[in-house]
Amino acid sequence: LEKEKLPRYKCCAGGVTARAAKLLDFDISEVAEDVVYAVSITYNSGIPYLGHYSQPLVYTVMRDAFDYFLVKRARQSGAIVIDGQEATQIQTDADWIEISTTDSIFRSRVVAGTDGAHSIVARRLGIRKNIEYIAGIETELVVPQEELVKRKSRVEIDIGFIPGGYAWAFPKRDHLSVGAGCLASRAGGLNHCYENFLNSLGISNYTIARTNSHLIPTCGGKGIVSQGKALLLGDAAGLADPFTGEGIY
Repeated sequence: LEKEKLPRYKCCAGGVTARAAKLLDFDISEVAEDVVYAVSITYNSGIPYLGHYSQPLVYTVMRDAFDYFLVKRARQSGAIVIDGQEATQIQTDADWIEISTTDSIFRSRVVAGTDGAHSIVARRLGIRKNIEYIAGIETELVVPQEELVKRKSRVEIDIGFIPGGYAWAFPKRDHLSVGAGCLASRAGGLNHCYENFLNSLGISNYTIARTNSHLIPTCGGKGIVSQGKALLLGDAAGLADPFTGEGIY
């Protein structure tokens, strides 16, 4: 059951690491926006540490296309994916879990909650414990073609602008995904620090196509991810890396 109608936009830097891509038994290059072979790391936009590699480090994607690609592969393998069905209530008894959505009721012997940071499965069944949050902000930045060429196949990371976190710029096919994240407990000045990073990129002519903020739960491996017939996965379980925010590997 998927809350949104697919495909749908999702706030995300959109970096699938090469090691995560290797977990799949099919190629994702057809939905990759760019393939990253280089990384630039700076402190307060200072002298960069540059690393160049012969093998891909990251495949950048837009989550609407990438997630829908995965859904289609799942359907081809026999999964039944019903979109536009937001879970509103979950009840359990000795034999079944009953899920009420906006216009239907579904019953199952087990439920896997992959419903993100605000997981209704976790909340209704009281599963998730020991969770901390990473606060993130991300912008889809339309820039001149010469800026895309200059930043092609290269991820930029800065660890100085954001206290308790870092900022990034990921290359996409026709724009940049630029963002920042830090521990939510230190996010009071995140927007201001993020604006400083954005200005430090030295791009004089750009258009902001979209800006979103979000929370990423993380339990550092200490959380509770299952109870009875229910299992939490992904952000619902707080499985993101507490340092990088990566949620797949």
